[in-house]
Amino acid sequence: MPVTDDSPFGHPLALGQERIWASEQMSASDALYGSPVVLALRGDMDLEALQESLTEIISRHSVLRSVVSTASGTARLVARAATPVRLSPVETQGTDGFEDLVSREVLAPWDLEAGPLVRLGLYRLGEADHRLLIDVHHMVFDALSFDVLVGELTELYDAKSKGREPALPALVAQYRDYALAQRRALAQGLLDDQIDYWCHELSGAPFALSLPTDRPRPARIDFSGASHTFTFDAGLRDRVIAAARGWKATPFVVMLTAWVAVLSQYCDQNEVLVGTPAAGRLDPETDDLIGMFVNTLVLRLRFERDKAFPHMVDHVRQVVFSGLAHQEAPIEKVVERLRPPRDDSRSPVFQTLFTLAEHQDRPHHAGGLVIETVPPPPRTTSRLDLSIEIVEHTNGFDAEIEYSTALFDAETISRIATHFGTFLRGALEDAERSVGEIPLLSQAEHEEALRHASGEHARLLHATLAARLSVDTPPPVDQAGDGTRVFVLDQGLRPTPVGAIGEIYLAGPFPGATPAGATGLRAESFVACPFGGPGEQMYRTGDRARRRTTGELELVGRRDQMVELNGYRVDLSEIETVLSGHPGAGPVAATIKSDGPGGGQVVAYVVSDVPDEAILAYAAERLPRYLRPTIIVHLDTLPLTADGKVDLGALPTPDRSTVRPRSTPTTGHEQQLCQIFSEILEVETVGVNDDFFDIGGHSLLAVRLLSRVRTTFGVEFGLQDLLDTATAAGLAERIATGGVTATTRPPLVPMSSRP
Repeated sequence: MPVTDDSPFGHPLALGQERIWASEQMSASDALYGSPVVLALRGDMDLEALQESLTEIISRHSVLRSVVSTASGTARLVARAATPVRLSPVETQGTDGFEDLVSREVLAPWDLEAGPLVRLGLYRLGEADHRLLIDVHHMVFDALSFDVLVGELTELYDAKSKGREPALPALVAQYRDYALAQRRALAQGLLDDQIDYWCHELSGAPFALSLPTDRPRPARIDFSGASHTFTFDAGLRDRVIAAARGWKATPFVVMLTAWVAVLSQYCDQNEVLVGTPAAGRLDPETDDLIGMFVNTLVLRLRFERDKAFPHMVDHVRQVVFSGLAHQEAPIEKVVERLRPPRDDSRSPVFQTLFTLAEHQDRPHHAGGLVIETVPPPPRTTSRLDLSIEIVEHTNGFDAEIEYSTALFDAETISRIATHFGTFLRGALEDAERSVGEIPLLSQAEHEEALRHASGEHARLLHATLAARLSVDTPPPVDQAGDGTRVFVLDQGLRPTPVGAIGEIYLAGPFPGATPAGATGLRAESFVACPFGGPGEQMYRTGDRARRRTTGELELVGRRDQMVELNGYRVDLSEIETVLSGHPGAGPVAATIKSDGPGGGQVVAYVVSDVPDEAILAYAAERLPRYLRPTIIVHLDTLPLTADGKVDLGALPTPDRSTVRPRSTPTTGHEQQLCQIFSEILEVETVGVNDDFFDIGGHSLLAVRLLSRVRTTFGVEFGLQDLLDTATAAGLAERIATGGVTATTRPPLVPMSSRP
């Protein structure tokens, strides 16, 4: 990759930068993509040498003095001229005062167009004790960039403080060369095979991680977050390394396998998607560069509870190594091709990230200074539901879970971390057990779960179940005495952790209710009770629930109503419950129509005179996009089976008469907007009520759409506005009624001619 001259008009963003740019426009959090690094500088500091060293680093790497320009209608990266770095040390009241100051600094909003994308701060804690804050936007920085930066800072400071020439090799490329080379490779079809691999690998995968949350998931992602830290000692680290060697794997694979096993059991899923970063520096010219090279691999991993842990490790190893062999496929293009259902409430395709890195424990020495990395301030944002980063060092593993505080309590995350450690130790102690037999719970937690099975909350739930379970349940419930126990168990009939979803089983004295002697009951609904005496039976209710920290059991749906919809596990009863809440709605049944455009569609059968538009608007306020019905069928009554359940087989098949026709534009604005939608999405026709995101739009195309709207109508929309009004009809109405602000954007002037 030869060095190209800085163009006054800038250069295209790399694909990863483009994704971050689009995400930044949609995020309500200004600090979401900051990458703060804190260096402890201990010793007599030469301020001039430090300033000159930082100036040279920023001058050397043009990406660090770049800003984003959208003057051409698309986002481009423009490098500014280098200017000297000036630092004014801030006096702090020791470590606590420094941490308070820095915690506020890293929350300052980023302006990617005004810049800068690198923010520096120097703090004086004592006579020979300073902290250097280097906060860089992720658009221009990644984890390996940090290693490059610290290495160059050490060499430059040492050289300047001693009056010698620094021994840094000349750069043979800049980050912009990588971005241009990536664009060329994509345009020439050189990445097609790799993109095809991922699309095949992820076809039909579960795009939602069904982690049980402490609060309902907001309709739109809330990026507020926090972190939980914990450690594993050197003894456990050594056992992980030895086990990995014996299984022909790596510590990364072993730790990831244990993490997936824990997530799978919390989610009650046998398959999960986990993101993991790949360095993306495949050309030797990129080794010495600073920039955003990292790509995300989405690993589709199975949890087979009847297989031994080494078997699962082997499966994860194969998936990881195969993924690394195809790591050049940009995740952005894979998501575009997969076109997962739009869900504003979560990150597309994957919602958890796993990272394991090695940490160099030794400090750097430069010109009388000892330079060490110290932890940055705690994060207050989270890009995903749940991410874990593990750092290996001489004393063991340091781990940090970053999580969404909109979804999870700190206590829940602490419990997941504890169960991760419990499972990992159990897997290493007896690897030949099936993974379904390796405990998540401590002995004390196990005993507590059994105590709760006979408690007051269990008795209350028992009464609730008697009133609402299907027709074959009341006989054993009615026959149950005071000794009835209510268990929430996983697929291996083990108590689930607090908060995790399992299935409800009733155990107790059921006279005559045995597989051989029960009348009118399904024999397969009875299983031997692993917690009772010889011959004691449990009744499998089919209800899914979880145990709260209070001991209460929360019903979350029926197992027989769980279906797959375009990569999501869907509980149809959730849709029915929401739609039934409409004031004018009667009984509702929801099903999946699998032959619709773009995959499955939710069909709602309603006994109601409420217009379709009112039902759809009601659903849009209460259900994530992928759960909303796209077809409404009105019936006089719902067909029922002899036992009073909805007869799904007797529901009429939706035909063209029951599907709303595509509306044609009636105004000039609607016509223009439909044409813009059509051109950007490369579809032949677009109706005025077609949702931009439902017919192929995504965040990157949304940026192009808003640019076209701005140039065509002279008005300014943000991506948040588009999420609220994503149809041609809605946008036209807002333009016509003055619901947007007229743009005051200056005329396009070549950057080289600006003062």
